[in-house]
Amino acid sequence: MSANKLLDLIRQASIEAVNSTDPTRIMYGTVKSLNPLKIQVDQKLILEADFLLLTDNVRDYKVEMTMDNHETEEEEVDITHNFTDVTPSGPVPSVTEKQNIKHKHKYTGKKVFTVHNALKSGEMVILIQAQGSQKFIILDRVEGRA
Repeated sequence: MSANKLLDLIRQASIEAVNSTDPTRIMYGTVKSLNPLKIQVDQKLILEADFLLLTDNVRDYKVEMTMDNHETEEEEVDITHNFTDVTPSGPVPSVTEKQNIKHKHKYTGKKVFTVHNALKSGEMVILIQAQGSQKFIILDRVEGRA
């Protein structure tokens, strides 16, 4: 066998080896339970929380945002005033007065908000598994069936 033919065989074997590896595995699953988190991939494979990594697309998380001259929504507020009146004949017993007013105000600065993205039971998700790893990243939820 010539050196060139041997080199061609080694190159071809290398290319086939690279092409045959599956660096990642993409799967679909269904959320079976939330606490503890369990994802059913097929009839036999149910992934539990220890093997799952969640992205912000599938979990609740907090985010700090800067507000610049933002206004709260207008809402009706009940205000109660207690007061005692004094007359020439003496004090009048305490009187309670209720008022219903509409209220809103401006605010600025950094505020922390919660983004509610948590999974719900029955949702379908897309997962990715790195080659040789037992961890699965839940990328996002998906519509329909795989």
